[in-house]
Amino acid sequence: MTKAFPLLFLLKAAVLPLVTLAQLPEGWKMTDRWIGFRYEMTGRVQSVGMRHAIQAKADELACFGWVQNKKTKSIVGEVRCNISNGKKMEEWIRSIKNHPPGSFVENVDIKHYEDTKIKLHFSHFKIVEDARDTCFREHPHRCNDFEDET
Repeated sequence: MTKAFPLLFLLKAAVLPLVTLAQLPEGWKMTDRWIGFRYEMTGRVQSVGMRHAIQAKADELACFGWVQNKKTKSIVGEVRCNISNGKKMEEWIRSIKNHPPGSFVENVDIKHYEDTKIKLHFSHFKIVEDARDTCFREHPHRCNDFEDET
């Protein structure tokens, strides 16, 4: 009987977390805790420190993702954060018009992800080199290769 007790205890300890996970309350799914979105900013946004300002704000809010200059003179990127900070990051991206000095944002286009996955995965927020080809089938940041698709 003494040898069976540790085995029974270990079995109970292994099964209990599985049952608990299956009965989690609302707010415990990844989509309830994380937000992900893609954005494109147009205007005078390149060569004015915009990517560094976005990276600094993402670091401040503990978000990860990337930002990049696009050949069309816009800035594109993806963000993933916890919901609270993700909303702050989105609000900040939408609200900047003349920051950093010398910039002028004409438009911000944002697409939210239903499942919070981002195309390029990083453990921090990265400024991606301009030469890297990153694009999507739909707006924002749609590739010219897909412009003919409807």
